[in-house]
Amino acid sequence: DGSVEETLVLDYQNNSPSNIFPAGDYKTYLRVLTASDSKLVSCQIISSLRDDNCEIKEFEEFNKKIYGIYVVVPVKESRQVRLLYQQPNEKKFIDGDYSILIQKQSGDSDYNYQLSLFYPKLMTVVGSNLPILTGQGKIVYNTLLSEDKALTITFTKKQ
Repeated sequence: DGSVEETLVLDYQNNSPSNIFPAGDYKTYLRVLTASDSKLVSCQIISSLRDDNCEIKEFEEFNKKIYGIYVVVPVKESRQVRLLYQQPNEKKFIDGDYSILIQKQSGDSDYNYQLSLFYPKLMTVVGSNLPILTGQGKIVYNTLLSEDKALTITFTKKQ
């Protein structure tokens, strides 16, 4: 139907040796910015023991919808945050461009970033403004994120 759902997956690993100061639990307040009329479908915090629904604070700022999530990763454990949201109707694509702005947190060090995009088999990739890997119904974009990136991928229907 041309609708666009996006899943953001963030992996956190706490390698602190103990709870003794200055080490301890890793605590962060994660903010995810999306289009102002996007809709949150689900959010989970996944650990090796169980999956929990996120406690989300949702608000708008600077014409963006912001999902705020408090994440705690205990010593020597890991957590995965999964956020599934739908883009607004005008972001749907049947034939044409799919664009995403990947914004780096200012003041944060560079980090590895991977975007995987799954698209219907009746579509084909015509081009991209940044280097991507393409396969059957899947695109992968890998980069060391040192600055904001605007990725545009052009699709067309297979003939």
